[in-house]
Amino acid sequence: MLKLNASYSKKVPSDSEYSSQSYHCSVEVEISDGVSDTELQKKIHDTFMLVRESVEAELNERFEMRDFRKNGHKNYPDKKPDKVEQASEKQIHYLTTLAERQGIVNAELCSMAGVKDLNKLGRKECSNLIDRLTRKAA
Repeated sequence: MLKLNASYSKKVPSDSEYSSQSYHCSVEVEISDGVSDTELQKKIHDTFMLVRESVEAELNERFEMRDFRKNGHKNYPDKKPDKVEQASEKQIHYLTTLAERQGIVNAELCSMAGVKDLNKLGRKECSNLIDRLTRKAA
């Protein structure tokens, strides 16, 4: 049995000036020894996403309740929406070229990225995948 421990933490500004609150979630799961590299990577990705989404959902709920108590209605003056920059065509082309050199087909690459279409990849996620494939090739 393999043990996978995924955790996510985030600091957000608190109500008083120059202070913040930290939120953290961690989960440990067991994975059978016989999983392939692709299955293991997918399980790691899925587990991390679960932990991250749980923390973000909790934060959203806390912000909504705080704003409701403060203003009597939902208002998000302190909270800016996360803007995800899409990966450039050059980034995606480089990523697919690296993958092809390693014998990784697009379906497997999408699975590694956790997306159905590589054109939906964010710039940061694409960069992380490029780094991973570069390290794997070395």
